[in-house]
Amino acid sequence: MSTTPEETKITSLASALRTEQDRRFTFTCLATPASVGIARNAAKQAALALGCAEEIAENVCLVVSELVTNSVRAAAHTGIRVTVAEDVPGHITVEVWDQSPGLPQRRPAGPLDLNGRGLGIVEALAVHCGVRHENGGKAVYAVL
Repeated sequence: MSTTPEETKITSLASALRTEQDRRFTFTCLATPASVGIARNAAKQAALALGCAEEIAENVCLVVSELVTNSVRAAAHTGIRVTVAEDVPGHITVEVWDQSPGLPQRRPAGPLDLNGRGLGIVEALAVHCGVRHENGGKAVYAVL
């Protein structure tokens, strides 16, 4: 399996996070379905570079995947910003900003529904999560 230039750049950027000063990794991408996998891989690299255990890095991936998927639906083909940071020692903050001012809505999901579980998954993994309006859009965040 070959690596795309975006994935190579993300891996290089994540590896630069090994100093104590750099506890934040931010990147932007276009809100398209292909960006979900790229964001998930970048988030895992960032979490590992921040010193997270594999299990926590996997949880970061899951949260990023759910939040970016929501951004793709809410703000398709516009720019989104993903941040993975250790703002508080021992906790990783994941934040996804998109250009849609509409707040995410948790929907009930039936046993056969393919959608509607993302925010519940994020809430289950996070010690705190929320949303705020920012720069004409919104930032959804979760602290793990």
